[in-house]
Amino acid sequence: MLAGSGAPSQANGIARDAGFVGPLGVAIGPDVDPRGIIGPSLAGISQPKGTYRIVFFGDSFDFYGITWPESMQAQVEAGLARDHDSNGLNRCPSVIAIRYSGIDILDVASFVRTFLADGEADLVIVPVEGDLLGYAARKHPELSQAALDALIKKQLTTTQQALTASGTRILLVPVPYSTQVSPLELLALPADFLEGFEQARKFEDRVASFGMPTFRLAAEMEKAERGPNRVAFGSPDDPHPSSQGFTWIGKAILRYLESWKPWSR
Repeated sequence: MLAGSGAPSQANGIARDAGFVGPLGVAIGPDVDPRGIIGPSLAGISQPKGTYRIVFFGDSFDFYGITWPESMQAQVEAGLARDHDSNGLNRCPSVIAIRYSGIDILDVASFVRTFLADGEADLVIVPVEGDLLGYAARKHPELSQAALDALIKKQLTTTQQALTASGTRILLVPVPYSTQVSPLELLALPADFLEGFEQARKFEDRVASFGMPTFRLAAEMEKAERGPNRVAFGSPDDPHPSSQGFTWIGKAILRYLESWKPWSR
């Protein structure tokens, strides 16, 4: 029996547009408050006492165009509860999603340090996609990539130190852009397809260079996309993962967490 007053979430919710507030998370955007991330209140999404509290925080690659059962968060929450006899987690998992569209990685570090570094969560997971770094580059056009990465690393390290002081862990998960590719296109355009995953691996290297715990997805994603039981990660009309892609990524994160066991350290 898991300790804690919470239980794995069963409600459905959909988060696509800025301003969405649902029972399982919140999505906010720059239009909510002209001052940016200092405006929104997170008071309404506190998690049950005694649970193992996981917060996913990112931009639209955190939760977009899907229902809760399809989401990364649902896979992690349900899987941790299901596997509690073997994974060593003796508390009921409680997982929420916070999505801030248009944010950059420096704002992520600031937001997490401001709102989640006083014991509000046990683990913060940040899905990192290209725009989180691209928007930071636009904010600081005077910086070279090396100088920008040094600044990002400094801000994330400061955030990690604040989290550690309250017993909270952080995990970065680089999520590559996904383009829908048909099985025939896999045969006709192997060079383009492979180049996309090669770029994803380089992106993972860059994210890992920030010095935070990092879970790499690209190699396993490539195998799944090219395998006999193919997973089509891309959406047909934008670079976000498909619903099937979000579900697969969530299960991959679950496997990583059950190997890493951040709750036992």
